[in-house]
Amino acid sequence: MKDPSAFRIVGTRVMGVDTPAITQGKPLFGIDVDRPGMLHAVLETCPAVGGRFVSANLDEIRALPGIEHVFVIEGDGQAESQLDGVAILSKSWWSADQARLALQVEWDTRAVEGYSTQGYAKCAGEALDRAPEKTVLDKGDVASALDGASQRITARYAVPILAHGTLEPQNTTALFTGDAIEIWSPTQNPESGRALVAAALGLEKEAIRIHFTRIGGGFGRRLMGDYMVQAAAIAAKVPGVPVKLLYSRQDEFRRDFFRAGAWHELEAGIDAAGRLTAFRDHYVTFGADGEPSRGAEVAAGIVPANLLADARIEQSLIATNLPTGWLRAPRSNSLGFVLLSFLDEVAQAGGRDLPALLLELLGEEARTIPGSGPREADFQTGRARSVIEKVLEMADWAGPTGSKAVAARASASTSAMQGISRWWSRRRCVMGWCVCRASGRPAMSEARSSIP
Repeated sequence: MKDPSAFRIVGTRVMGVDTPAITQGKPLFGIDVDRPGMLHAVLETCPAVGGRFVSANLDEIRALPGIEHVFVIEGDGQAESQLDGVAILSKSWWSADQARLALQVEWDTRAVEGYSTQGYAKCAGEALDRAPEKTVLDKGDVASALDGASQRITARYAVPILAHGTLEPQNTTALFTGDAIEIWSPTQNPESGRALVAAALGLEKEAIRIHFTRIGGGFGRRLMGDYMVQAAAIAAKVPGVPVKLLYSRQDEFRRDFFRAGAWHELEAGIDAAGRLTAFRDHYVTFGADGEPSRGAEVAAGIVPANLLADARIEQSLIATNLPTGWLRAPRSNSLGFVLLSFLDEVAQAGGRDLPALLLELLGEEARTIPGSGPREADFQTGRARSVIEKVLEMADWAGPTGSKAVAARASASTSAMQGISRWWSRRRCVMGWCVCRASGRPAMSEARSSIP
């Protein structure tokens, strides 16, 4: 959390003291760093993540106008620290990037072949057809509860791999002086990056000084220190010269730590009154050796499993060469869509609407349901219920008409509910409400947008 002194109150809004400078385009971000005598660098890595360098037309690139240096960076094979690459340095980023277009590299991709979107979908489908590899949660007797249900609803959902796509591409400026290095970087995790740089260059951490710049969008991507290590490794090849490494937009999407893909087979049982009585989720995602990839974990305390007596969550893993990472609200940004969409199907099967189903699951009496792990916040049913009831009131909710929809999502200690109302005349105009409660503090907002 930033020091409160870095903020000032304007009306009912909190505005950072940097806001005027940001709106005026003043140099605050990592991409704005400029040092005397600085060279600009681009780094070409294998299109298949993890491929190793074999050869390249380095001499031809060195002979191009404006090019100062061209050399190979030998990595350790780990995306978190350093993959093999070819660095091109020039007095302008544009000329370095133009030279990259003429670069011809031979990569050894034998160890990372066979992965594709279509291949992942095929492997996931096969995994869903098999028995699950691991049980994450097993409450009550799910099999009996499903067998005794009046209706059983099943569905399969897929969640795509996503890149963060931050507005400011990854970048770092570094100055290596032989026995120390100075770094300017928009990082969310400077200490982790410092450790990675120390290991890569064989320096003590005390010899690494990091200037923490403004970040043009992090969302979990800048928790990883790969771009810091890359800039440091390039700067170490030209001691005494500041070097700024800047990703192109193509680099940004190709060399991300992606949100992991996920595939779900969901099953629910409802009784004659449409009440949810049992829930099962077989969750397939990336991982190896029995452990899910970074950011691909599923918590045992997800809704509705944490609200039912009979619930089971199971997991199976498929292989990937892609580095994965956390995307803002790491679990719920993927699970929220899947679980609430499925619960809407369950509600419809029972002749009800989603708000009614959710309110019934939460119950009349406020309860605190402990989180399923040390990083999982407790779930407050009373807080969630009050949010749902408030947004239904604001949206004048009268059931699932053709012009209204309701969705809910719980993320960490915040419960949020959105109600979308009416279509207006000849233009598709949407009015929306959002009500949140975080740590007991309510907040409400209303927004209108016009769609021609």
